[in-house]
Amino acid sequence: MKKDISARLAEKLAHSDSQHAKRNLAIFFVLRDEINSAINTGWSVKDIWQLLHEEKKIVISYQVFLRLVKKHTEYTAFKRKGSGKRISKENELEPKTEAKETQKLAKDAGKAEGFEWNNESNLNDLVG
Repeated sequence: MKKDISARLAEKLAHSDSQHAKRNLAIFFVLRDEINSAINTGWSVKDIWQLLHEEKKIVISYQVFLRLVKKHTEYTAFKRKGSGKRISKENELEPKTEAKETQKLAKDAGKAEGFEWNNESNLNDLVG
């Protein structure tokens, strides 16, 4: 039985003295289906990397592995709750409301409540 082209390319690059990045990418592509299935069953990317690294199937760092996973698989990182901007109809109206309030505050800036400026000074108030 003949091997598929990606397996043959991976073997060719693994035995040649070409650049490490190309060799590691080829090895990753051979393992990509296994990695995708492990991610879809719920395993973390770090657990997958540790297993493949211990089995000496890959020799790349975790950061490089994570970059390849994000770029070449269906992996989407789970984002923390509250991070990023959520768009809703209520939030779309807020900037307009905030702009109106800012304009209103700018108009009222010269009219402070509870304080009146008197330019005339009383000498008795100053010297006690």
